[in-house]
Amino acid sequence: MPHSSSFVLFPRLPPELRCVIWQQALPDNAPTLYSYTRRRSISIPLTGSDRVGPFRSENDGCNLISHQSSLADVYLELPLFFVNREANRIAAAWAREQGMLMAFCKDRQTHAFLRPYDMDRDTVYIPSDEINQLSSSLPCMFGHVCRSEPSLTRIAVPEEVLYQDSATLAELLDLFLMETLYVIVGIQPGSRDGDEVQRFGGRWELASPQSNMTLVWNRSRGCFHWRDGESVGSEQLHGQMEQAGKELVRTLDWIKVDRFEILPVSAVKTT
Repeated sequence: MPHSSSFVLFPRLPPELRCVIWQQALPDNAPTLYSYTRRRSISIPLTGSDRVGPFRSENDGCNLISHQSSLADVYLELPLFFVNREANRIAAAWAREQGMLMAFCKDRQTHAFLRPYDMDRDTVYIPSDEINQLSSSLPCMFGHVCRSEPSLTRIAVPEEVLYQDSATLAELLDLFLMETLYVIVGIQPGSRDGDEVQRFGGRWELASPQSNMTLVWNRSRGCFHWRDGESVGSEQLHGQMEQAGKELVRTLDWIKVDRFEILPVSAVKTT
């Protein structure tokens, strides 16, 4: 008797059990990295309630980033949606709960679900070239307050950024009002084995950032300290993080930041 990869008795299972199996087959909608691209960003006036920091008047502000308009699309494949009517209903209900919409993904030449950016869980990744463009554009806006809208509290950058001009991190901190800066070591989102590929293709996540050693800002003492955890990256990187922290003290104090941390992480491609 030939072996079959299909479970021919599945349709005979009780409907309740089949539903449980379909639900177990749904993907994990874990916190995700979204790549920032200035080519899609827009600049709009800030209202009085949006202004932050001292010495800022009603007419001196502009938004450099406007929510998901500046973020590369992230698609989630949902094969369950195409299996049969029963699976389709369960997959469609799950996608609606997640706020996803079906769209045609040109990169993959197939239909997939467009995943919305979740401000409470997701992180914005800024590639090196985008950071350089941001940094070079800010002097042209001298006299104006440029910031993201809404504030993006979790930002990820390539490891190499820490070895650049220290003013770059200060500009990012003031622009995004972030609470957490992830320093991605090793393979970067949008690359494969060190070779550049199409911008940010696929879905990327941070690898267990909660367990990593972290450089934490202590406002009451006006300095940083290390919080124990798994060591990620080289000792040279950790030393560079400490140096970056020292150079950020003035900015942190000026914009009155209560909570800020820097931690090295790895990024993993999930789809």
